[in-house]
Amino acid sequence: MTETKKLNLKEFYINNKLIINCIMLAILYIFQCFFYATAFVIYPILLILVLSDRLENAPIYLIFNLPFCLLGQMIGIVLYCCCFLSFLLKAYIVIFVKDKIKIDYILITLIAIFVLYSLSHFNKINVATFVNISTFTLLFLLLNLYIRKREILNINLIIKTLSIALICAFIFGFLKPISPYLTTLIPTFYLNDNLIRYSALFTHPNSLAITCEICLGLLAYQLFEKKNVFSIVSFILISIFGFTTFSKTFLIIFLVIMLALFIKFLTINYKITLIVFGILVLLGIIFFLIFPNVFTTIINRFIGSINECKNFTDFMNMITTYRYDLWALYIKEIFASPLNFFFGHGVGADKIDVLGAHNTIISIFYQFGIVGFAIILTILVYLLRKIAKINKFNKNVWITLVVIFLLFMVEDLIIYH
Repeated sequence: MTETKKLNLKEFYINNKLIINCIMLAILYIFQCFFYATAFVIYPILLILVLSDRLENAPIYLIFNLPFCLLGQMIGIVLYCCCFLSFLLKAYIVIFVKDKIKIDYILITLIAIFVLYSLSHFNKINVATFVNISTFTLLFLLLNLYIRKREILNINLIIKTLSIALICAFIFGFLKPISPYLTTLIPTFYLNDNLIRYSALFTHPNSLAITCEICLGLLAYQLFEKKNVFSIVSFILISIFGFTTFSKTFLIIFLVIMLALFIKFLTINYKITLIVFGILVLLGIIFFLIFPNVFTTIINRFIGSINECKNFTDFMNMITTYRYDLWALYIKEIFASPLNFFFGHGVGADKIDVLGAHNTIISIFYQFGIVGFAIILTILVYLLRKIAKINKFNKNVWITLVVIFLLFMVEDLIIYH
């Protein structure tokens, strides 16, 4: 190979480094669908990319890896966390050493109070304790990173990367019938004798549904801002992915997002909006006519049991897939004594039910108590006020916030429980 060709290849790689590296990772993920040990190759490469590439590209590599973490089982999650911590360490070294930005002593003090309070339940300390503390601390540090160096977190590129990664993970999930490793790793969940709840490379369909919901909320924000072919195609594909999980939560959140998009576009151009949504409804009707079993299953899953509702509790359990009983059980424990209400049952406390509370706010109250909840809220308000000062509030972000709020109400996000 001549020197000119070498220089051209080098220049091509430098100009397209992010795309080429992500393609390389995607190829490695295909191998990982068959061989568990591939994790010991992927994560050192991911770490090298995070540390050696531009600081702005590091979050892209980490986001692209998210749907594939479980392929490496627990070791994959641990190694991914090491890569994520390395990114944070690198970012803060750049902020404090290179950019010479002053340390926020107020934030450090608030986080220290949070950690000390969380560790005050000495009889409750376990692995979940440190996972919960670490999760919240990393969230605070990420928000602070956005405040200090927001150009690192390119939101539009992050949304695009998450969409592509999710599409890849969904496609790779079809390798399960020919992969003994995936067959062992990913259980098969049946909705009835004829329908399987698809989970792609996740170990449960609900995990795929939650990821699709978050991605759709972000894509809806992009569509509110500026419609483009990629966002529209990604929105359609990920909507289809979500429906294959047959998740009740997904259907409800999807309908909320579609209603928001319909109202938004109706105010912009009502004629085109009515035509486009009319076509979508027609396609949906045709699909259900071709696959009537799917339609019957969805109706039975989501509203078929309404005839069995005898009171408000039955109705709420039907709507929330029996989460309402879980919420009532945890709320009863929260108010069981003043000690439980004010200080909680301890960070990482045992679940009352094997399913957990299925509600982030209730889970936080149950473990941290009102005092711990107030500390967390104080830190979040402090950081969000700083974000508001540097970044004018974008009204189009409300749809994403609504999706996250709905997920907080029906799933245990952020907190490991």
